[in-house]
Amino acid sequence: MAGDDKSLMAYVKANSGAPFDKLDYMRAIFLNEELSFDLAFCFLDFISPSFKEVDGFLFLDFNFSDEVYKEHVDAGRAGKDIQVWMNLVGISDIFSGMEVSEAVLMANKISQNWNLIISQKKPSSVGHSRVIVDEDECVYITVD
Repeated sequence: MAGDDKSLMAYVKANSGAPFDKLDYMRAIFLNEELSFDLAFCFLDFISPSFKEVDGFLFLDFNFSDEVYKEHVDAGRAGKDIQVWMNLVGISDIFSGMEVSEAVLMANKISQNWNLIISQKKPSSVGHSRVIVDEDECVYITVD
């Protein structure tokens, strides 16, 4: 493929006349960029995470730290606030350079998936995922 454009549309255009779908795109990116398969598992854990319940609050298992949680509790912070801050993930940070509208779209899709997982495994009163766009147009997902 010519150029530095690694977008799906560039791959489709470069393969015009031949069937080329999103699975082909993922295969090509992992092959051509020599990406570690660990990256795919990180995405899976992020998009379809396990949640840990602590003191009646939900936390992303992959991001939870007993020490950090204890520090928040010892500082007298409310459980609901701890839940929000410890689950806060910056989509704009992970995907630097992504347009705000794209980051919001991605965050909404991930948030919907988190909410499906939460609703299947935990009572709805424990928490739900939501998307935040701050005044600097940074996009986040959290559980509150």
